[in-house]
Amino acid sequence: MEQCLVLGGGLSGRAAVRLARRIGLEPVMISDGPEVDAGQAVAGYPLIVASPGVKPLSSPLYRAAMRRVEAGEAELISELEFGYRALPAPRRLLAVTGTNGKTTTTELTCHLLQTLGVKAVPAGNIGLPLSDIACDMLEGRLGPETLPVVEVSSFQLERIRDFAPVAAVLLNLESDHIDG
Repeated sequence: MEQCLVLGGGLSGRAAVRLARRIGLEPVMISDGPEVDAGQAVAGYPLIVASPGVKPLSSPLYRAAMRRVEAGEAELISELEFGYRALPAPRRLLAVTGTNGKTTTTELTCHLLQTLGVKAVPAGNIGLPLSDIACDMLEGRLGPETLPVVEVSSFQLERIRDFAPVAAVLLNLESDHIDG
């Protein structure tokens, strides 16, 4: 069984572990800490999934994973990308991003869609991580008609490749989140 490494043990990290198990991967979850040798911790994993709370500029684990990516030894993706790849076909979702107003816009979009009879669910930084939504769809807890409306942070977008919402909203951009 192929292993994958999940960086970050919060809500998104736990969702990525759940999804990894569901799709037949053997997940290992780790978080930064003084006792963790980052280089050794990320060695040997072909796929590394980063939770949005793991900051690219300040996390030793993330930086060690990037060195492996640059050496062509691993793929590093966000939990958002991981969840998106596992969504059953046809992959459909809406995305909301920007510096301010993401949560309000995501909630309003879900409310308007639900009023129109669309089974919209909030996901991402609001609601469930996209990996949980994908797992629930794969397990039949959510039907294929479910439309995730995903609040997306800049950190999640940094490590995407295939993520392609059917529509997206970019609300605004300001100097914020420079703690990366």
